[in-house]
Amino acid sequence: MNTDNYIGVTVYNNYMLTEKIGFGKIGAVYKAEHTSRAEDIVAIKVIPNKRLKEGWQKEIDKVVKLKGIKNVVPYHTYGSGVDKEDNPFVWIAWDLIPGVDLKRYLSDARYPIDMAFIELLAITILRVLYSCKKVGVVHGDIHEGNILISSPDERVIGNPIEIYLADFGYGGPEGDQDAREDFRQLYTILKRLTDRVNPSDLSPRDKNMYYKFEEFLKNLHETNPTQGITIRSPEQLISQLNEFQKVAEVEAAMGGTVSDFSTAGDFPSTEMLGLRVEEWRALFVPEFLSPEKLLKRTTTVLTGARGCGKTMTFRRLTAFMDKLVDQPSGVKGADTFIGFYLNCRELVEPYTWIPKDLNEGAQQQLIHFFHLAWLSEITKTLALYSEQEPLDFSWFDKYLVLRFQEEYFRLPDGGLTINRIRAFLDEQKEKVRLTKLGKLKGLTHWQLARRDFLDEIQELLEKNIPWMRSKPMYLFLDDYTVPIVTPGIQRILNDIIFERKSNVVFKVSSESNRSFVRTTSKGKHLEVNHDFDLLDLASECLHHSEATRVAFLESVFRPRIKRHNRFQGENYTLLDILGGSKKSGNELATLMREKSKNKTKKRIYYHGADTFVNMWSSDIRIMIKILNLILTDAEEKLKNKAGKFAMPIKAHIQDAVFRSIGGELLESISSAQTPEYDLSQYNKKGNASLPIKSKMSSSPKPEEYGEALKSIVEAFTAISKYEMLKGHLVKNEEALVPKQAFRLEIIDKLELDNQARQLLDGLLRHHLFLQDWRGKSVRGFMTPRMYLNRALIPFSNLTFSSRDNIQLKSSQFQDLLLNPKKFVEDWKRKKGPPPGQLELFND
Repeated sequence: MNTDNYIGVTVYNNYMLTEKIGFGKIGAVYKAEHTSRAEDIVAIKVIPNKRLKEGWQKEIDKVVKLKGIKNVVPYHTYGSGVDKEDNPFVWIAWDLIPGVDLKRYLSDARYPIDMAFIELLAITILRVLYSCKKVGVVHGDIHEGNILISSPDERVIGNPIEIYLADFGYGGPEGDQDAREDFRQLYTILKRLTDRVNPSDLSPRDKNMYYKFEEFLKNLHETNPTQGITIRSPEQLISQLNEFQKVAEVEAAMGGTVSDFSTAGDFPSTEMLGLRVEEWRALFVPEFLSPEKLLKRTTTVLTGARGCGKTMTFRRLTAFMDKLVDQPSGVKGADTFIGFYLNCRELVEPYTWIPKDLNEGAQQQLIHFFHLAWLSEITKTLALYSEQEPLDFSWFDKYLVLRFQEEYFRLPDGGLTINRIRAFLDEQKEKVRLTKLGKLKGLTHWQLARRDFLDEIQELLEKNIPWMRSKPMYLFLDDYTVPIVTPGIQRILNDIIFERKSNVVFKVSSESNRSFVRTTSKGKHLEVNHDFDLLDLASECLHHSEATRVAFLESVFRPRIKRHNRFQGENYTLLDILGGSKKSGNELATLMREKSKNKTKKRIYYHGADTFVNMWSSDIRIMIKILNLILTDAEEKLKNKAGKFAMPIKAHIQDAVFRSIGGELLESISSAQTPEYDLSQYNKKGNASLPIKSKMSSSPKPEEYGEALKSIVEAFTAISKYEMLKGHLVKNEEALVPKQAFRLEIIDKLELDNQARQLLDGLLRHHLFLQDWRGKSVRGFMTPRMYLNRALIPFSNLTFSSRDNIQLKSSQFQDLLLNPKKFVEDWKRKKGPPPGQLELFND
């Protein structure tokens, strides 16, 4: 006898519920057959009235707006009824999709998990999200149970499967619900799928695509709109994925190589390198900036713009990459430790939603997964080493029994392999994914949520792995940045990361000193030089000599130039390709001043290797883009003629690229979103440390924040340009020359209100200005020095001379931040410094 109170109930114009085919948190889904047409079948979602949540009709509102959109489960109508015991319920009628949901699909070994399926899933869901974006809705609840995989359709040529998205969440329109959650939830699903793929088992095309998919996933997870047009743009993400598919096919057709098509701009990001051994050997530069500071035996936070090489450096300093590349990194001091790498995107991958307040169980679950992720990275490395030299892992077996008790199933003697241990750790990761955050607590559930876990593992490794003896363990934690890792999670993990340990040392990367939380879960403030060392690559870049900068960039670009299809076999330098500008900053400024005075139309060109080097502000990725654009534009001028173009490349070609790159940078920043701040974290000195949500009424609206940053930069460059073209001449040795200033100095104690502080933080976080952490002492206290990002100088018609500066009082600086256009008008109206303020505006 069927005890289900819904089986046999009739709803929706004579459709009888015949079989329960799925269930969720608040209801269930039934197969329903028409009482007079058995072949007429629909799916009925049943929700008991007592489980209905406020706003449940919003799901209906969403799917009505998406009516007719392919790959959204077609909606029919809804109504109410009573079960066999007269309990009221609401029903919603949908098309029945024959097949399984993704959760069941993944649990059945008969179904393939390959790149073709993963790519189809990604493109399908992104197409639905594009439609959602167009009608102003957010799905809000994308997970394996809401993605349906149809059975092959024999009525259609090729028996294709279709993928559908179902069960739209109760959240409101985009104004009430964050669209970023849809992208993050899709990222989580796709990351889990790719984790189940072994690239060594793939075809050449799929192997190429597997590595390109890592770059795609990074863009999918990215929330900062200044990082490119793909961010939160379904159509651009699909376009990128389609382009990756084409390139993967070409690479496979070329036998895995694309030497005839290679350029200096290949692999601008580490994610695109994947595990390509030859590319790692060719493109990694061991002479990165300040390795001795990074590799000190102390916790270090490495900050720098996206693309400055943090990820490549962190990954290459690991034992895994040493073995994979089959040679040491070549970095001085890298032989004194054993390194492991973890990207923070892995830490948030299990959670589709993270509450602001984390209970004890949630904290333990997060710490457990943090340690589990590190243990997985360690075992991945051990597995690679054991391929050539089998190791005894009985000690590992005993440790897992100690910690996991009956959850860990010991194999008989001789049956243990590191792959068996890795499989168990994957099972534990899945346990975390399937458990609601905060539902369980205690070490019986979260066995690795103990503060001394990493110490235990380090001691075991040093004792049992010969090549790890007498060496500390360096843990390279990448992308420790808000909002990738929320402030709440960071406070919890900070207890572990910033705890002083003798043989476990964390190296943490973040976008800027303002993008990570500086407090622990107990509220302890973390201080530079006491709790951690801060190594800012932009600041380091400011203080290296020109010779050091030239040598570093030559080491980065010489292998890239050599791989370019027109230069293969040659050994050209940047100077060979770009030539020299032959003009000093003073000469260039004088020419610009004369041109402005005489109102001539003669073009002044930015060009030469010295200009290229001077534009570098620590971001290598943008420099790769600049050189590649110059080479591409020069090739196009040949109109496909065979042979090599004349070098150095024409000045007007270089000038166009140098100027445009700054314009692109400034334009991209206009899409920047308001950072989130917890005002309680502003101390009496006005220093901000925590990005959390602010409710300041005076803050710029999110959509206006990026434009505000752009206006500030434009205002600063306007007054700097005004000083150069129309301001007082300044003395340089024996001559008077135009003032050239891309440096800004505050000449008294910096005190800003919260809105101005928000804007300053944005300027620094997005690297529109670079802060010199050495500062300047003025009357007994340190005041900030900030430099305009050098990539903006050609676009702004300034020079690279760093001799002069614009000096402002704190109150004037606040005026610049809050009212940039008026500030420029007031500055120009004065036509130079008024009496008594000569020292204020001139060096």
